Amino acid sequence: MAYLKNLGHEVEIINYKPKYLDIDYIFFAINSPEWGKNIFLKILYLLLKMPERLGELPIKHAFDAFRRRNLTVTAQRYTSNEELRHDPPKAEVYICGSDQIWNCNLPNGHDPAFYLDFAPASAIKISYAASFAMDYIPENLKDELRQRIEKLDHISVREADAINLLHDIGINRGTHVLDPVFLFDKSHWEKMAKPVAKGRYILIFNFDNEERIFAAAKKIAAISNCPVYAANSIPLRGVDRNFRYASPVEFLGLIKDAEYVVTNSFHAIAFSLIFNVEFLALGRTEKLNSRMMSLLQSLNLEKRYLMDGVFDASQLPPIDYHEVDRRIDTLKYQSKKFLENALRKEANHDNR
Repeated sequence: MAYLKNLGHEVEIINYKPKYLDIDYIFFAINSPEWGKNIFLKILYLLLKMPERLGELPIKHAFDAFRRRNLTVTAQRYTSNEELRHDPPKAEVYICGSDQIWNCNLPNGHDPAFYLDFAPASAIKISYAASFAMDYIPENLKDELRQRIEKLDHISVREADAINLLHDIGINRGTHVLDPVFLFDKSHWEKMAKPVAKGRYILIFNFDNEERIFAAAKKIAAISNCPVYAANSIPLRGVDRNFRYASPVEFLGLIKDAEYVVTNSFHAIAFSLIFNVEFLALGRTEKLNSRMMSLLQSLNLEKRYLMDGVFDASQLPPIDYHEVDRRIDTLKYQSKKFLENALRKEANHDNR
């Protein structure tokens, strides 16, 4: 959003909150059908969930405050594609993206709104860095996805492998671009980053509470003689310090000032690259690894990806960030050119 504003455009984020995306933020929600069969199960479920939800309130408030300060959102809130079609926000250009909006293992991958189904025919429709986060597209979904994606005027995806997925459904005009965080230079993110930890440390950001991430971090910590910190909303055992309530700007600060980052998070890797921090990426159990692998392959950093958690930390050479920055600059230029070309008012809607 900020990058588009810097280009001189007026930009709003559509306040789209369908129930399947919003339920995790409803304090008294019953997320599992098995626990919603009767009032007694519902009460028990909420009692069991209460400590976790109370503990996550501070981090939710921190993220809400960040959104209010930094994002311009439509005054009207939409809860379904039907509402969007009935009264879409007025714009000349609509952009969908990025992240896992087309992941068909999640409800949003089947939601027409994330393919800009609601946008007027006269408007320019763009996907920027959309991600399937899937290794393949099931046969029974190919027609559905092709019909939705081919209606876009300009198509870009975040993983190089996603170009092959587009080809597999009969779409041959996709462009590979970088995640939006790379559109800004390091100085932009350095200004936003808030320091919260002093001294040298190894940082863990562990989505799945994976033991092999701890094991890898401990090996690196032993060699570098550093404590191990964690930036997870749920406290992690076995670390020297938990930054449980880190806001987005504090999260940036923790990565920027780390000696080493060990993570299975795509964006923790992305910001490690931006800040030129040493890192180790580990695959996730939920088969979301194509995002990480595509980025690392494009930068010739495959050796920084570890699937089984067994490695010799002393044999891992430092990252050549001079070469990595050069490769990122090339990909960044291509990504910016895609956006600039797609946003031209004279864009040809008949190029499909």
